[in-house]
Amino acid sequence: MHKFLQQEHAIKSVDLFENCGVAMWHENASALYAALCHIQETYGSVGMYLQQNPQELPRLIDLITIVNVNSHAVSLFKAQNKEELCSGIRGFFMKESYFDFFKMLVHLFAGHSSYTYTSSKMTKYGHKTITRVTVSVPEDYKNSWEHMFVSEVDIASFVKREVSLKRKIEKAEIMLESKEKLLSIIAHDLKNPFNNILGFSELILQKFDSINPNNIQEYLQYIHESACHSYHLLSNLLQWGGTKQLVSSAQIEKICVYGIIHEVIDLVKSACITKEIEVKTNISEDHYAFADYNMTSFVIRNVVTNAIKFSFAKSYIYIRTYTQNNLLHIEVRDFGIGMDTHIQGSLFCVETAQPRAGTCNELGTGIGLILCKEFIEKQSGSLTIDAEEGAGTIVTVSLPLQKFHFA
Repeated sequence: MHKFLQQEHAIKSVDLFENCGVAMWHENASALYAALCHIQETYGSVGMYLQQNPQELPRLIDLITIVNVNSHAVSLFKAQNKEELCSGIRGFFMKESYFDFFKMLVHLFAGHSSYTYTSSKMTKYGHKTITRVTVSVPEDYKNSWEHMFVSEVDIASFVKREVSLKRKIEKAEIMLESKEKLLSIIAHDLKNPFNNILGFSELILQKFDSINPNNIQEYLQYIHESACHSYHLLSNLLQWGGTKQLVSSAQIEKICVYGIIHEVIDLVKSACITKEIEVKTNISEDHYAFADYNMTSFVIRNVVTNAIKFSFAKSYIYIRTYTQNNLLHIEVRDFGIGMDTHIQGSLFCVETAQPRAGTCNELGTGIGLILCKEFIEKQSGSLTIDAEEGAGTIVTVSLPLQKFHFA
């Protein structure tokens, strides 16, 4: 009767092993356990020994005898038959992480009954799998490892979904960053026209009775032009940000920088009059570059605005264009306060960039030049600064003369 019950139990165990629904391995690791005990007695620590002698891990793996595998394992790893898997782990799997095997050995040898990890394997036929592996030692065999069971669940689809979700999150973060940059650009670029409107309207209100009527008409003309510029600029920026997602979908085309520069000069006219600054130019109408119009316009506006901001009253700004090394160079030079090497080194880093007050205490955000450099470099160009404290600043924006692949 007792023998019959043992046979019935064995049959049920085989049925469970075969019908559990996942890949299962039945292993005899008693020789491995004996080797670990020898290492413990000789060197005092299995973990420390294996860390110092990782070349021992393949030898230890070969001490495991595979008693049996179920049909799910044969199917998962696309083996020819059970015998092929049972013939030896290292002979069938060409690529497997020894580091995971090391951690499993240390964990189980410390007395734990199971260990779970993620494994990526490559079979000798070139079939790659990603599985969740659980190695279990029954309580009666914790001190011998004569019987050890390994289950493997295919998680490739879960990993793919996780990677897909991660990419979606990264894309959402990029879109959020783009929107934040758009808001910064709108705030930055609308300062000039609104300063014009506020400055001239305030002048008219304060000195209305003493201003020559002809001057009032001239100031009103500036206010009107600034309002038109503001409306046009805001419309362009909103359209640009809404339909092109800023940098991610820039439109690279052949653009005339002559027109852009003179649009910028008109836009900053009020600030120049207030500080009595003259803008001198040497710009060829034939100078073109391949770039995104809106990104380039933003950069030039920012550079010219900074030149005015840091120029002394009654000075001048010089803008010129020239071609060299297959690039169009736009050079904006002022004769203002300049900057020392420490300030120059911190300009293009978000963590170190600091707002700097202009010669008439004009305020800034510190973000303008960072965006400018990013925009120009994404257009296969460059933005360089040559400055000396007390002697002014030269900012050179360089753009390609030929069509390029947008970064």
